[in-house]
Amino acid sequence: MPFTDIGPIVGRTPVAAKKLASRARAKVRGGRPRDADLSRRWHLIEVFLAALREGDLPTLLAILDPDVVRRADKWAAPPGTPAVLQGAETVASGSLAYGRTASRFAGLALIDANPGIVVAPYGGLRMAILFSIRDQKIIEILVIAEPARLAALTIAVPA
Repeated sequence: MPFTDIGPIVGRTPVAAKKLASRARAKVRGGRPRDADLSRRWHLIEVFLAALREGDLPTLLAILDPDVVRRADKWAAPPGTPAVLQGAETVASGSLAYGRTASRFAGLALIDANPGIVVAPYGGLRMAILFSIRDQKIIEILVIAEPARLAALTIAVPA
């Protein structure tokens, strides 16, 4: 069946239905191994969000890799701000400058089976923030706000 027919059956867009099918096939084949220490990644993202809310630059610098990269789609990058920021100082400063207000509406979520942050003022999803982590340091931050891309994500909010 084409995904244009499957999407409405599962209550998703055709793009999201295709992504779900792809993930299911990967799991059946063995997919990528689950991170043995998911709780450490959750904790690191909790620390990131708390530091953002408190304006805590030293903590942000401590958890960001020196060469961290933050990529934001055109919907997420504030006007006049580059879509790509690199380096711990630049990413931390940019996160504090533009993220403190949004962090009031932010919460932890499982995004495509990985810990991340969603921003949902008044219950409407506006942004998803995904993290790549290595050696207990954040090495990449991906900020998604484009509606079509948000709709294609599988998001679960922890209870």
